[in-house]
Amino acid sequence: ELLQMAIYDIVPGFSRTSGDSIWQLIKQQGVYSIESVHQRKDGTTFPVAVVSTYLKFKGKDYACSFARDITEQKNVSDALSTRIRQQAQVAQISQLSLSGLPLDELMDMIVSRVAETMAVDYCKILELLPGQKILLVPALGSRPGSHRAFFPL
Repeated sequence: ELLQMAIYDIVPGFSRTSGDSIWQLIKQQGVYSIESVHQRKDGTTFPVAVVSTYLKFKGKDYACSFARDITEQKNVSDALSTRIRQQAQVAQISQLSLSGLPLDELMDMIVSRVAETMAVDYCKILELLPGQKILLVPALGSRPGSHRAFFPL
C-alpha cells in the first residue's frame, strides 16, 4: 500500500511548493534532516524524524528518505521540559519564602505559581494545624470567594 502512495498521502498539509523547496535543499546539501508529522492509515498523526540523502543514479536524481517514529522521544522531552519548569518554580517559591512578605501575600503568590506550573484553573494550600488533627483550608486560591474552613481529621 505504501508503495502506491505519494508523499501527499503520508504528510498532512504537504504541498508542491514545500516539496520543491525541500527537494532543492536535498540536492544542495546532499543530506537533509527534518522533524515532521506523518499520518497513519486510520488518519491519526505521529511525529517523525526524516533523513533524506541525494542520489544520482543512471543520470536520474533521487532522494532516499528514512522516517523514524519519534513519539517516545517527544514524550520524554515534553516530560523533561515540564519537570524543569516545575523545579524552576519550586526554586522561585523557595526564594519568595525568604523575602519577608506577609504570610497571606506569600501564600497567594505560591498558590498562583503552583496553579500556573501545573496548568490548572484552581489551587489551594491545605495546612495541618500544629499538634492538632485539624486541617485548615486558608483563604487562598486562584478562584475568587475562597474562605477559611477547618476540617477535623
